[in-house]
Amino acid sequence: MNKIYAHRGLSTQFVPNSIEAIKACINKKYIHGIEIDIRMTKDKHFVLFHDEKIDGSCPLSGKIYDYTLEQLKKTKFHLNNKEYYYKLFNSLLKKEGISYRKCLKKIKKIKYIIPTLQEVINIIDNKELLIEIKVNNINEFDIYKFYNIIKLYTGKKIYIQSFNKIIIDKLYDIDKNLNLGLLLMFNNIDYSNKYKFYSIEYRLITKHKIDSTLIRKKQINLWTINYCKDIKLLMNNIDEKLMLVNYISDNPKLIYETINTLY
Repeated sequence: MNKIYAHRGLSTQFVPNSIEAIKACINKKYIHGIEIDIRMTKDKHFVLFHDEKIDGSCPLSGKIYDYTLEQLKKTKFHLNNKEYYYKLFNSLLKKEGISYRKCLKKIKKIKYIIPTLQEVINIIDNKELLIEIKVNNINEFDIYKFYNIIKLYTGKKIYIQSFNKIIIDKLYDIDKNLNLGLLLMFNNIDYSNKYKFYSIEYRLITKHKIDSTLIRKKQINLWTINYCKDIKLLMNNIDEKLMLVNYISDNPKLIYETINTLY
């Protein structure tokens, strides 16, 4: 059975990467795991945040790395204006987007306190946590500090991914038992045994570029699949392999129900 990961928590009802969006996933049976984005603060704490710049998401400007955790915790964040209009425009193209637009307008008014990685790990219960390490400058991420936090939670189901191959490879050198994966484009796929999974943008999938052998050896997560139209596109490209891959979605319930009506 496919795993369905809620992209940045239940982000169709709450601000993405907020503690409220994470908590909303805990009791949802159709959600297997929760995907989050983390960045490091100036004083080496890890918080949930997607973009490199915080401009437009709060009264501050610059990067997460420019501020201490205390400074960030005193700041009220909200859905970035750029992301709001992107999601709004994207919803106009899909028939299922009507109800989401109503929620989106409510989400835009919500202000929240940025959560730490530990706060999230402490509440995920039996859900998998798929952590994306967001880092543009390798010097703005303390790998050992991150690892020392992760190893405190040996009983949790934690998966770690990044577009930054250097980060993932260094974590592998520290602990080969970590569940590590790459976010990638298919033209730079690395078949190394150090990676237990790959997360791939779903529109890159074609009949010729995904094969059953790879899928059966590695966990494959496809992102970000939000509408029935996305599933139909996949059916045209990978068809019988739909049940062999996992999905990262802003609309996990819709994707879960859609997949289950097909099989």
